[in-house]
Amino acid sequence: MKSSHSQGYAIKLLPRGSLILVLFVVLAGISPKLSSAQDGLRIGLTVGGVSKVGVVLERFLNGNQSLELTVGTWSFKEISTSLVIKRYFLSNDLDAGWYKPIHPFIGAGLWVVGAKPPAERLGLALSAIVPIGIDWSFPFDADPSCNNKSCPAGHHALGVSVNLNRALLVRRSNPEDQLPLNGRLVPLPGAYYRLMTR
Repeated sequence: MKSSHSQGYAIKLLPRGSLILVLFVVLAGISPKLSSAQDGLRIGLTVGGVSKVGVVLERFLNGNQSLELTVGTWSFKEISTSLVIKRYFLSNDLDAGWYKPIHPFIGAGLWVVGAKPPAERLGLALSAIVPIGIDWSFPFDADPSCNNKSCPAGHHALGVSVNLNRALLVRRSNPEDQLPLNGRLVPLPGAYYRLMTR
């Protein structure tokens, strides 16, 4: 009787360390929401990070948090998709005319890459991802919903980040490829431009 390895099941799981990132993803998603906050949508382009080039949609859940969807590619032979919950810091005090154009952020989410080489099966990889970076928004827009919140309030934004990721599981295109997953945290630098639409 053949083992599962000889049948080509190449899904491997890294419980140690990866569980910590998964727990962080869950906790980031259940943090408390504020009663009144910005609910804008930002669209933009990314370079680096989870793909060489990509498009991004960011929906603000409240004045401090957002849900971000990125779809991109590394070589136009695969699709890379990530879904991340982000938390921004440094509150605006619009009553005192105190607007902060720069907001650091941290996030947590999942990243999936899929590829289908010719004559091979669909390959998939799932990773936990933690982006850490800085967002610079301009020009200043005194949106009252951002008062005492850390949401970016400019119509345009530039940002840089380092995306820490760790592989959780993989289904390799070649079922005979039994190489183990890399258990290290891998930093992926990236940059973006975003436009606010309300």
